Amino acid sequence: MKKITYAVLAAAIIAADRMSKNYLLTIKKVDLTSWLTLDLSFNRGISWGLFHSSDFYSFFILSFLIGLFILALSHYTYQRAQQGFNIVGETLVLAGACSNFLDRIFYHGVIDFIVFSYKGFYWPSFNIADAAIVVGAFIMIINNLKEGYAPSH
Repeated sequence: MKKITYAVLAAAIIAADRMSKNYLLTIKKVDLTSWLTLDLSFNRGISWGLFHSSDFYSFFILSFLIGLFILALSHYTYQRAQQGFNIVGETLVLAGACSNFLDRIFYHGVIDFIVFSYKGFYWPSFNIADAAIVVGAFIMIINNLKEGYAPSH
């Protein structure tokens, strides 16, 4: 794939995530079906609310570590791109992580809003960026497994 394709993919993920979050900031909540609700919430932790804290210093340290992760993954992705590897997975993870990081800067928490529920069971709320991160991580794992099993020349 060409570099412009990765840039367009990242821009599309970030744009979709930003627009959906901006929309939810105005409507707060809407029940779409009996099992799907859009319900605005702010996560000051990481996935599934792990390490959530209302304490400024805890939030700052966690956000700083996430920023370092984004920088490290950016470097790793750049190196893989230079070597000619497919970086779709890395692009999805970076785009999602960067959009969520913007929430941390501007809203002091990641905006989550997609809620699945069934008979009293609720999946933790998430957003488009989170979905991109999960799909991207899955692609990275598959690609790395394939590369590890590639025949030697």
